[in-house]
Amino acid sequence: MSSVPDRVVEIRRLHAAYVRLTGLSVVLDLAGYRERLWFDWLRMGWTEGDLAVVVGYVKRCIARNERGFNYGTLKFGSLVGQVDRFEELLAEARAVGRGRGGDQARAAVLRESGRGEAEIRNPKSEIRSAGAIAAGVISDPGRAAAALEELRKMKANL
Repeated sequence: MSSVPDRVVEIRRLHAAYVRLTGLSVVLDLAGYRERLWFDWLRMGWTEGDLAVVVGYVKRCIARNERGFNYGTLKFGSLVGQVDRFEELLAEARAVGRGRGGDQARAAVLRESGRGEAEIRNPKSEIRSAGAIAAGVISDPGRAAAALEELRKMKANL
């Protein structure tokens, strides 16, 4: 569990990301209302990547004039302050992302969160199921070492 100073740093980082992603310059009052909203938001287990996914999704919906989406949807109280609404938007964004192609959706999230295209993971043709990897690892110690190294590389790229 995070300590209080770590949580404050995390809240400040998330708030800066919110301001950057939305373009809405709102003050973070660490002793008050917005800090509590961020704390509740973090308790749900969400990340800056999740915030980027939702903000990008909302912006695309606004650009397409979709019903129910306007710049008010990006307001701090509406986006971060209503965890049930954020959860629904995140689920919608993920479903739409899966429908329009995983690599394209991932590239959009990387751009929206300030990371480059070079950080895109391996294409789907290189993805193997966990079961296939585990079966090979169990039967061959050499493959076990290779799989461990592969996991370390994957972790380093996250």
